[in-house]
Amino acid sequence: MKRVSSNQDIYLKTFAILDRMRIELNEKTCRKAFRFFWDGKRFRADSFESVLKLWEGNERTGNDPEVTDDEIRRMKIALSDSFRTISKAAELTRLDMAMIKRLVENGMISSVSVKNPYYSKSPPMKLIRMSELEQWMDANGYAVHASRKTLEKIEKAKRTRQENLRKKDEVFEQSVQSAMSEFRAIVNEEPAPLLFLLLKQLEILIKNNPALEYLYASNLVRIMRIADPGNLSFNHVIDVGETYSVIPCESCSRIAASKGLNAEQYIKRFRPCPGCVTRKEISETGRHYEVVFTRDEFSLVFRASRTLLRDIEKYLPEGFISFNEKISDSYGNFWDIIPEHLIRSGVDEIVDNIGSILTSIEKITFNNGKRNNY
Repeated sequence: MKRVSSNQDIYLKTFAILDRMRIELNEKTCRKAFRFFWDGKRFRADSFESVLKLWEGNERTGNDPEVTDDEIRRMKIALSDSFRTISKAAELTRLDMAMIKRLVENGMISSVSVKNPYYSKSPPMKLIRMSELEQWMDANGYAVHASRKTLEKIEKAKRTRQENLRKKDEVFEQSVQSAMSEFRAIVNEEPAPLLFLLLKQLEILIKNNPALEYLYASNLVRIMRIADPGNLSFNHVIDVGETYSVIPCESCSRIAASKGLNAEQYIKRFRPCPGCVTRKEISETGRHYEVVFTRDEFSLVFRASRTLLRDIEKYLPEGFISFNEKISDSYGNFWDIIPEHLIRSGVDEIVDNIGSILTSIEKITFNNGKRNNY
């Protein structure tokens, strides 16, 4: 038989094994065999076609390569083998991803790095060979069992978090819908609660879009014109931040001096002992203002600039605005932390609703020739 490829014997051996397994001799199958059975031997489509013609033209006179049962077993593994990312391998084998990462980092399972085909600027992806991972699993049953137990705990904790978030979302959604229904029912007699609730939803939707802040500011001014001053209050808020520092004890101070380090350097390099003192310091980071609308137990807080407050002052009784001094906290009240995805209306719809209510009120006020307070 005339040689048509330097790897002709490998092609013929592959064909012989696949023929014994009664598997179709196509390019895709042979590529996989070269990759996993022959450990990455170079596959060439033109050589495959040439050797395949020789194979099909062979009269099969007993000159085919010999095939052993072990080679058939290995080929079955190779054709079902694949390279997978660590996260996908963990999903397919039901193992804890952190454990597979440790196996790779410790060299117990080899990996290859390839360019990320989806994000060119991302770091290279690490791929592992599934048959190598499965072989390790066969030899380490106890570790596999422990890893799956760990994964069960992680997944249980994840399900619990998701369920808690779902319940929390339900509380938010029910509260918003309940308040909306209540305030819509009384909007003709008392429009301010519905207007302020719509404004809060608008504030949440545009909080990451500075270009739309004018919608919030202009509507706040318009709503304040028809609000009852008895339902309004104002806060001058001091924003603070917490910093922590450690004062080394006498023993740690001596050790630091012996190493030629000052206190800060020593704490950075060595953990403080129980005798060291942790000092908490609170420092001012800024200031802002708040407008607060309150109706019975219902309260909404709106952040405002000093310039915006000057515009609001024009529509309130003289000398009405006085500020409560307040230290900021990072939590806010219930209505400040409504998740954006629970707001069913879009920015345009909310602005239109606010505008239509205010326009109807302003028409009544104009017709009466005086300002109505609610």
